Amino acid sequence: MNHGLLEKLKGLEVKLQDSYVQNMAATIDSENLILQVQRSPQATMDDFLFEVGHYLKLLRPGDPDAQPRKLLHVACGNGLYNLVFTAFYREIVNLDPVEEMLVHARRICRNLEGQTYVRDYGHNIGRHYPPHSFDDVFCIGIANIVADAADYFAILDAVSHVVKEGGRLVLGRIPDLAKRDPYLASLPAILAPKGFSRERIEQIVRDNRAVNWYAMEEITRFLKERGGICTIHPVNVQHIGHECMSDISVQF
Repeated sequence: MNHGLLEKLKGLEVKLQDSYVQNMAATIDSENLILQVQRSPQATMDDFLFEVGHYLKLLRPGDPDAQPRKLLHVACGNGLYNLVFTAFYREIVNLDPVEEMLVHARRICRNLEGQTYVRDYGHNIGRHYPPHSFDDVFCIGIANIVADAADYFAILDAVSHVVKEGGRLVLGRIPDLAKRDPYLASLPAILAPKGFSRERIEQIVRDNRAVNWYAMEEITRFLKERGGICTIHPVNVQHIGHECMSDISVQF
């Protein structure tokens, strides 16, 4: 466990969910950060490419070969997505509140051109860039790691102001309130054959129930008030837990 990082994570301006903080501090304990921060260790490269392709289609529907543009990547994590995104965007600005994650992203993306790194979670993006600075904005996983729903909406408000007219905002892996109860009810049948004890399964169910679950209609209404046209999509990636989430693409 990286206890120094643990204290840093607990002290961030935007409070993160404790389960995410504990996992992050346990994972970033060496120089060998791999896929497990963003997906299960069993994931294959095919899984990864399929996942990135799914989100690329939401970001750039119908024009994957159009002139590369400027992307804001919120909560960039270890930067793996950029290994693909760089072929479609001439410039990528990477945000993450955890300096250790940015260190890994810089290393992974060291041979890519047009990469900028900012330690922020998106709620202060207006301090760094004026309105309408980005053609597209990509945010994945923020909804299920930010502890306070109000902070999540503050991030959405901030990033919606820096998207250009005609640009797109893609929000990935949002815990969908409408899918919560069926998902939680399914967990014992999924986890028991994998060797999880009854007590551990009950704890996992409690932990999952405690995270922030969002009504998709509330998010789309919030973004519509800011000029967005929203479409809700199922998360098109087959990992345990993703079936209870939804994606939202927003055209401005």
